Amino acid sequence: MKYIDAKFTKCKEQRPKIVTDLLADAEKRRDDPFNTFEGKYAEANTSLAAKEGLGKVFGKPKRMLQDQLKEEMSKCDKAQKAVDDLLEKLRELYEEYLRESGKRLDSTAGTKTMKRIGGKYFLERKPQTLSLEIRITLITLRNCIVKYAEYLGGFKEGFTLEELIRITQIENKEDIALTEEEEKLDPERKLEELRKLQTIGYEAGTDKDVVFMTALDTIENNIKESARKLYIGENASLLQGPDKIPEYLENYLKATHNQADEFRISCVRNLRKTSNSLSVLAEKLPEAVYGSIELMMLEKIERGTQVLEAHYERQFATNEIEKKQDLNDLRPNLSNPACKEELIKLNTKATNRFDTFTALIDQTQFKLLDILRTSSQEYFFIILNTTKAGILIYSSLLFNDEFILLPGDDVSEKKHLNIKNLLVQREKEGGYVERTNRGQKEKWKGLSKIAFKIDFASRPEYKKEEKLEEEKKSAEPEITEGIESIKTSYHKMLIKQRDESFHRFKSFFDDKLNRYFTVYNTHRVAEYKFKESWEKNVKVLQSKQDIKSQPSFQYH
Repeated sequence: MKYIDAKFTKCKEQRPKIVTDLLADAEKRRDDPFNTFEGKYAEANTSLAAKEGLGKVFGKPKRMLQDQLKEEMSKCDKAQKAVDDLLEKLRELYEEYLRESGKRLDSTAGTKTMKRIGGKYFLERKPQTLSLEIRITLITLRNCIVKYAEYLGGFKEGFTLEELIRITQIENKEDIALTEEEEKLDPERKLEELRKLQTIGYEAGTDKDVVFMTALDTIENNIKESARKLYIGENASLLQGPDKIPEYLENYLKATHNQADEFRISCVRNLRKTSNSLSVLAEKLPEAVYGSIELMMLEKIERGTQVLEAHYERQFATNEIEKKQDLNDLRPNLSNPACKEELIKLNTKATNRFDTFTALIDQTQFKLLDILRTSSQEYFFIILNTTKAGILIYSSLLFNDEFILLPGDDVSEKKHLNIKNLLVQREKEGGYVERTNRGQKEKWKGLSKIAFKIDFASRPEYKKEEKLEEEKKSAEPEITEGIESIKTSYHKMLIKQRDESFHRFKSFFDDKLNRYFTVYNTHRVAEYKFKESWEKNVKVLQSKQDIKSQPSFQYH
C-alpha cells in the first residue's frame, strides 16, 4: 500500500509540470506557424513595396517627383497668368482711351477733325501719360512672352530673336536712347519686367538661364539619386539599367516625362494664343497712343492760350471805349488858344493809350505764338519718339510660325511669289524690295521738320507775296529720316495713325497761327491808322491855335 500511495503521490506532484509542459508545447505549436507567416508576410510586403515603390519609405521618390513636378507646373501657370494679365491691361488701356475720348472722329465737310474730348483727362493723367504706360506695358509683355517661350522651348530649332534694345521712358525727346540717369536705373527695370514671371527662367539665387525640360531633368536626377540611397542591402538587387534605379521608377519617370512634355506643349499653345492676341491688339493700340498724345497737347495749347486771349479781349474792349472817349474829347473848340493845355493833356493821354495797347498787342501775340510753337514742337518730338519706339517694339513681336509646330497644326508651304508680285516689288533703281527671314522690309517715310516752325519773314505781312511764292517753289522740304523695319499690318496701322494725327494737328496749328497773325496784326494796323489820323487832327488844331494866338496888325 505504501508503494501504491507513493506512486500516486509522485504522479500527483508531476501532474502540474506535465500539464504546464503540454500547454507550453501546444502554445508553441500554435504560435510558430503564425510567427513564421507574419515574418514571411512582412518580408513579402517589404519586397513588394521596394519593387513597386509603395509605402512610406519606398514610395518617397514618387511623392517627391509629384510634388516637385506640381511646383514646376505651378510656375508655368503663374507665368501664363502674368502674360494674360499684361495683355488684359493693354486692352484696358485701349478701352480707357475710347471711354475718355468719346467719339473721337467727327466727319465735317468731308474731312475728319479731332474733337477735343478728354484732353483735360489725358493732360492731367498721373503718374504716367497713357501713351507711355502703353509703351512700358507693351515692352514688358513682349519681353515676358519671349522669356517664357524660351523657358518652354517654344521656338523652332535654329530660331533666334534679336534682343529688344532698351528704350527711353522720356517721350518728349527726339531720340529713344536711354539717358545717363536711365542707364543707371535700367538693370533694375529689366528685373522688374521679368519679375512678373516670378521664378520662371532663372535658377534660385543665380542669373543662369534654365528651361522647363532642363528643370525636369534636374528633378529626375535628384529623384534617381534619392532612390539609390533607399535601395541598400538585399534591395540593392532591384537596381538595374544604366541609371541603377528600380524598374518601377524607370517606367514611372518615363510616363511622368511624357505627361510633362504634353503639359509643356499645352503651355506653348496657350502662350502662342496670347502672342497672336497681342498681334491683333497691336493694330488698335496706335489709335490710343497717337490720339491721347494729340488730345493732351491740344489741351495744353488751349489751356495756355485761353487765359492770355481772355485778358487781351478785356483790354481790347476797354481800349475801344477809351479810344471812343478820346475822339469825343477831341472837339473843334480845342483850336482855341485857351484850350492849349487841355489839348496837350488829351494828346498825351491818347499817345500813352496807344503805346500801352500796341505793347500789349505785341506781348500777347508773341506769348501766344511762343506757346503754340513750343507746344507744337513738343508734340512733334513726342510723336517722333513714339514712332521710333513703336516701330522697334512692333518689329520684335513674335509671329505665329516662329513657334514650334504643335499637334493639330496645319503644315503649309509658303507659296512662291509669281512674276507679277515680283515686278511690283521691284525698286525704283531696278532692284527688288529687301526681304529678311521675318518678311519684307519697308522704309517708312519721315515727317516735315519745319511743320511747326514760325517763319516771320515768310508771312505776307512782312514780305511781298511774289517773292514769297518764288521762295516756296525753290525751297526743298525738310523731312526727318525714314525708319526701316519689317512690314506688318500693325506697322502700317501705326504709320497711318501717326500721319492722321500729324495732319490734324498741323491743320490746328495753321488755323491758330493764321488767327494769331490776322487778328493781332489787324488790331495793330488799326491802332497805327488811328494814331496817324489822330496826329493829323491834333496837328490841325495846334496850327489853328498858333494862328489865333498871333497878334493882329492894324493898317493905317
